[in-house]
Amino acid sequence: MPNVRAPKLEILELKDDFIKFILSDTDASVANALRRVMIAEVPTLAIDLVSFEVNSSVLNDEYLAHRLGLIPLRSVNPRYKKVADLKDFRDCDCDSHCSRCSVELALDVRYQTKRQQVALVEGGREGGMEAGMGEGGLPVNVTSADLVVTPDEDQQVWVEPAHYSSGAERDRLGDPSSGGISIVHLGPEQSIRLTAIAKKGIGKEHAKWSPCAVATYTNEPVITLNKEEHGKLSLAQKKQLIDCCPTKVFRLDERENVTVARPGKCIYCQECQALAKTLKSDPDDDPVVQVTANEERFVFAVETTGALTAGEVVEHALEIVLSKITEVQTQLVHIARTGVV
Repeated sequence: MPNVRAPKLEILELKDDFIKFILSDTDASVANALRRVMIAEVPTLAIDLVSFEVNSSVLNDEYLAHRLGLIPLRSVNPRYKKVADLKDFRDCDCDSHCSRCSVELALDVRYQTKRQQVALVEGGREGGMEAGMGEGGLPVNVTSADLVVTPDEDQQVWVEPAHYSSGAERDRLGDPSSGGISIVHLGPEQSIRLTAIAKKGIGKEHAKWSPCAVATYTNEPVITLNKEEHGKLSLAQKKQLIDCCPTKVFRLDERENVTVARPGKCIYCQECQALAKTLKSDPDDDPVVQVTANEERFVFAVETTGALTAGEVVEHALEIVLSKITEVQTQLVHIARTGVV
């Protein structure tokens, strides 16, 4: 019987929209499966259908619908309902859409109304609306903050556009009441009125349903210093070795010895290994430094769109991978018992 592995997960950094962790005691097949599931199979909510009543903006209907589809939507009342609680719209018995399989949003913006709102937010710092209109009618920015979610049959609003991917980004960039994701600019006499239907889906079907902006992994680096060869280096050569690293992996300790201070910062650029070849006093000597990859430890970095938190993406992806493995195991047991494929 092959050795049974028990993969482990160690979280190095966790924010609303970013997670860095180490997956260990496994191989590249499992690591890549987890990465692909995070990108393509974790379900989220995204606008799928748009019905336009009025659109006099500079962008045509198809372009606007595409931009609306890429706005992340997140659950703000998970105790009431989560994205996972929605039915797949293909499995729902409704004619087109209902509260069991979708969420309805509306966008109704006129230039004059939006210009007045902007003037109120500005608080007269530039003379209010009159100053703006006096400059030839400044365009106004229609953003995700203008999208209004229609309450469901229980008069509950449990979804909102993710104006920012995290609270830190919101604090850095501004107030969501006047900011958010830009959709289109309106000029004088222009307006938009539409209804949008958001449905549950996965990134495998369309990228708008992917919860990940970035999902990557790399093997954990193993950096080994040869003590014998290190002892042959002059102080100038040691400093040369330290300076050649673009991410400053090495440092000089109080005894003027080179140490590996930040192995996790290694990017496998091989600058130190190339330099090590030139530092040999004899061509047959071993290099002073060697960089290899640990084939059983993988450093993941995952950044989300804001539709789900980074922790939720990893948690859901692990559940999906486990369910796939369980399904394969069940089928293998069935084949072994019945002999029927």
